[in-house]
Amino acid sequence: MQGGGRALKVIAEDDLAPLLLARTRAITKRLARRLLAVAVDRPARLVAQAYSAVDLALWDIKGKVAGLPLYKLLGGARESAPVYGSDTGWLWMSPEEIIAASRPYLEQA
Repeated sequence: MQGGGRALKVIAEDDLAPLLLARTRAITKRLARRLLAVAVDRPARLVAQAYSAVDLALWDIKGKVAGLPLYKLLGGARESAPVYGSDTGWLWMSPEEIIAASRPYLEQA
């Protein structure tokens, strides 16, 4: 392929990106309305999980189209923030397993 890279980039950013972003907003609204109706017949947590997967994918698309990480797309100003490890303490785990699973998080602090 020869040349045209900049022109394609401009078309993607100026013409396609706004349409895609508008479309993801419309999809999100339609999904929310539909899932309210579906939740009547199904366990609410399953409906919420299904919606969450799609919602995350749409946010990912928005970030990619905008060329921004999600925290900036949502208005975040800091490059980093303190976090916690939440993949420990499951009901099926023994106290020893919880400690072992937590250790890598503690070592990073």
